[in-house]
Amino acid sequence: MAAGSINPASGKAVVHATDLSGSGLRAIRVKLQTGLAIVVCFLMPVIINQGAFDHLLGHWLGIRGGTSLLTFSLFVLIVSGQLALSELDPVEVTFASLLLLLCAVLCATSIWGDSIAYANRKVTLTMTLPAASFLAGVAVVRQGMLHWLLIACLLLGTAFALSWTNYDAATYWELNAIGKTEQTITYQGVSYMLGIGTMGTALLIWRSKDWRLRFVLLALFAYLAMKLLGSGGRGGILYVIAALGAYFLASQSRTMIAIAFAGAFQFISLFAITFTPVQTYLIANQGNLNLPFSIERMVTSVYVQQADERPGEVSRDFLKDQAVVVWGTAPILGVGWGSFPLNAGLGDKSGFYPHNLVYELLAESGVVGLGLFLLLLAAMALAFALKPASVRDKATIWGLLAAALALSMVSADFPNQRLMFFAFGLMVGLPDTGQRVNA
Repeated sequence: MAAGSINPASGKAVVHATDLSGSGLRAIRVKLQTGLAIVVCFLMPVIINQGAFDHLLGHWLGIRGGTSLLTFSLFVLIVSGQLALSELDPVEVTFASLLLLLCAVLCATSIWGDSIAYANRKVTLTMTLPAASFLAGVAVVRQGMLHWLLIACLLLGTAFALSWTNYDAATYWELNAIGKTEQTITYQGVSYMLGIGTMGTALLIWRSKDWRLRFVLLALFAYLAMKLLGSGGRGGILYVIAALGAYFLASQSRTMIAIAFAGAFQFISLFAITFTPVQTYLIANQGNLNLPFSIERMVTSVYVQQADERPGEVSRDFLKDQAVVVWGTAPILGVGWGSFPLNAGLGDKSGFYPHNLVYELLAESGVVGLGLFLLLLAAMALAFALKPASVRDKATIWGLLAAALALSMVSADFPNQRLMFFAFGLMVGLPDTGQRVNA
């Protein structure tokens, strides 16, 4: 209640205009913080894959090209404004500083690297994207907008599913592989956007207590999952499996976790027993499996190694093998930030990274760089695990972190692991409630 004075004639409290003004400004400030946090919720998924945003704008508004830089600039501006209206606590400042320090150390290794063009680009991205994504996570979770983040994922994924007709995933993938598609988004991006929609819907089903809402969400989940399975990309499926698995493990009782592990053991045992006959069948019927395209690619890549690679294509396995070779030449400090492609004989250009965060850090920053990253990750995870807070919110964040770490093993280079750094911000920024809350 605003402070004031007592009217000696009536004996009633009088609230001064200055008090009303101060109270009004505080209310406006809170509403502005909340509004900006919601905007960040919707911007973050498309910032992670800006080609997706280009596609959505092109389909729904007819705006094509030139939006990526504008979108990222808007994102940074909004996050900065949201944080300017609040104050970071000492823990948030500490971890933000440690993340910036890690990025600076990694960039410093470019001093002894041979790359110029790619290193300059990578250094610029490394000193901006991780910090911006981290602060976005802090901004969202401090305002209690985790639920809104999942709603944003659901809505964006649905908008993308409606705009992408799944006209011929195999043909689209073939054209994209040789660089002859006019689409603004790759098949991996298609898979990612459908994956975040599927993941967001599934987590909302588990978080919801209304059975009628759950029924609607379940129908939407089935629709998005079918579109995801036909996308041709495997990353989105990995994203969903990792997120839901981590959420389940973090939110369920020990009995349910034991049942889940027993089921996983049975699945692995069945997989091992049937591997040879299934492999023989797939080799004999390759190309005629009549499965959703993403599933077909997954099973052939598991049972028939390199089944869908083209002659002369630089595969992910090749890049990983080269990363091991490059790391062997400088195991302690690496060959320098951004110098992997050049040292692997692929030229001084972006795009040829190992597609695996561990291999990338080892090759370019050595065991020192990887060790520093793992120390920071362990410190954040430990602090988050010990933080008394909502079990449901913590489980959701564990799910997002698991999805990000899973994707970091198959996609993007260090500065573009935006979802991972965003999850770091969620972990650090989640408010401490003082006690464990089962909600």
